[in-house]
Amino acid sequence: MPQMNFANKILSFMQELKKRKSFVATLEILLIVIWALWVGRNYLNLNPHLMLGKGNNDDFPLSIYSYFPLAKLFTCGDCVMWNGLLNGGSPAFGDTIGALFHPVMAPLILIFGVVNGIKIAMLAALIMIGMALWWLAKVLKLGILPRLWIAMLGVVGGNLAGPMYSGTVGIVFSVAATSLIIAPGLTLALYARRRDAVIFGLIVAQALLSGQGYLQLVLYIFFIPVSLFFLLDKHFKLKLIWKEFVIAGVIALLVSAVFWLPSLSLVSKISKPPQSQINQPLEYLPINLVVRDMNFFSSTVLQKLAYPNLYTNYIGWIPIIFAVLAWRLIPRKSIRIYAFFIIGIFLIYLMGSTLFPVKLGNWLDSLTTNPVNPIFWIGLAVTLVLGLGAWGLDLILKLKWPSFELISKSTKILSRLDTRIILIPLLIWSIDSVYHFNEQFRSTAPMASNIVTAAESISPNPAGWVSPISDDWTFVIAALNHSIKLTGVYRIWGVVDYPNPTASLVVSLDPEMKTDTHYSKSVGEVNFAEYPENPYAYIDTGSEKVQCPATANGGHIDVICQSDQSGTLIVQENSLSGWNAWLDSRKVRIIPGQWLSVSAIPGKHAYKFRYEPWDVPLSILISMLGVGLAIWHWFTPRQKQAQGS
Repeated sequence: MPQMNFANKILSFMQELKKRKSFVATLEILLIVIWALWVGRNYLNLNPHLMLGKGNNDDFPLSIYSYFPLAKLFTCGDCVMWNGLLNGGSPAFGDTIGALFHPVMAPLILIFGVVNGIKIAMLAALIMIGMALWWLAKVLKLGILPRLWIAMLGVVGGNLAGPMYSGTVGIVFSVAATSLIIAPGLTLALYARRRDAVIFGLIVAQALLSGQGYLQLVLYIFFIPVSLFFLLDKHFKLKLIWKEFVIAGVIALLVSAVFWLPSLSLVSKISKPPQSQINQPLEYLPINLVVRDMNFFSSTVLQKLAYPNLYTNYIGWIPIIFAVLAWRLIPRKSIRIYAFFIIGIFLIYLMGSTLFPVKLGNWLDSLTTNPVNPIFWIGLAVTLVLGLGAWGLDLILKLKWPSFELISKSTKILSRLDTRIILIPLLIWSIDSVYHFNEQFRSTAPMASNIVTAAESISPNPAGWVSPISDDWTFVIAALNHSIKLTGVYRIWGVVDYPNPTASLVVSLDPEMKTDTHYSKSVGEVNFAEYPENPYAYIDTGSEKVQCPATANGGHIDVICQSDQSGTLIVQENSLSGWNAWLDSRKVRIIPGQWLSVSAIPGKHAYKFRYEPWDVPLSILISMLGVGLAIWHWFTPRQKQAQGS
């Protein structure tokens, strides 16, 4: 009987909470945040020499390359528009891999630095996915138990945990950011209010700003087709709600201009290495939702690669069963919403499988700076499955469940037990199972201290290109964090027909380097060889190379040259449109070619190069106009809202 009384107290407490909506919402959000911080507690270690993932892998540095220029914003201002740290340099804001302008990511990078900023961003991603599912449950008017259950299950879900196996932090953040669009999109579809359009537009904009390019594409493939369920009436005529969707779309497009405009300017200048096929057949993809066997994910069974980070999406059977049961329980008036979920899930899985059309894939590849691997789209489908599972649970809880009463001899009811209480252990187990399997992916790995010390022993001034230790990503991260310019580093894309600059310093673990005539020093077992014949900046007189000391800080390059002869000053930095040059205080013409080059005159002179592209200031202005448009529509008088909806 004490157990029954306790169960009854829980149920009555939950009934009482329903009457205090604002307090309850605040408490729920606080619980989700605390849960996310606990799940991602490994990321609270702000040691800058601690990588995310299983160790010395390439996905983590590949995901964070684009943030190193941004970290210099407060020290050099507009120099951040050029990433001069990799392979001859490239525009920083045209790189779709990073979330340079995301309202969550950008401040974290500026405050905590690149490596630690990314760690905090992973905590933010856990909170964002939890809030995305909680918000969706609120829009569907689900009870407190389904809301909290699905939010907590989403925080530990495999669609965010799996990519962390190799430190693919960009995918994690992008999945969380794009998952946030579902709830406000449904809100706008159901209520057609102007402020809902503004919120939806801003949320879509932050999703577009979240980087990677993969999830941004799936927004169009998934959301536009399924939105027709709400834009068309039963006679297939367009509803007036289309105006609100257009307003939301315009706001999203304008606010995210800082992402897409520089990217479009860069797309014709980039090349991408070939990528292996990583997609699975459509019929195999859903299996990844329920498998929790690392031997399976580390094998090539069912036509996949042996890379767990690509396929792990474990959420367990419970939300899937609830999602299926929802079909039998939903009221007829909600059939469009159910279709929104089902069609959306199917489309994402279809386009993320080997059925993905080759021609469409090639066309999408031309629009992004990274190869299209639709397998990463599945993360958003997992969010939809979880949302449908929460809906199914809510419908089950609303069924007429039997209850048991204990009655005394005087016919007085001593206690009543609501049998729905038996679901709570099942829901707790579903979270516990997913948490414990996916916990192995949320790991961190220390960088080798000797490698970090060796990288930091290199001075960034005068500027010069450094060839890093082969296949050692610890050295790459440490060097980039120390503003060392690296050449010959693998990245997902490069500038078309522009070979990497030659290195003036080569770093290696090969002990044979000590016998090389270019050998200069060793830091522990790390050896260095200098090649002065490959300077970063020099005057080519036709008969000799006159070396010139230079400082390079992103898009700010300053060179001091002294020569008895005239010639051509050559700076080994990729010469793309947007660069301007000055000789002393006089602007001079840049000579066409791969490298920054200007005519040099005899004597001692100061040469200045600045990267000043037209597209970045214009894109920032357009984004500001988008924010202004959102503010204007937010404060539009209510009567005008009614006319436009």
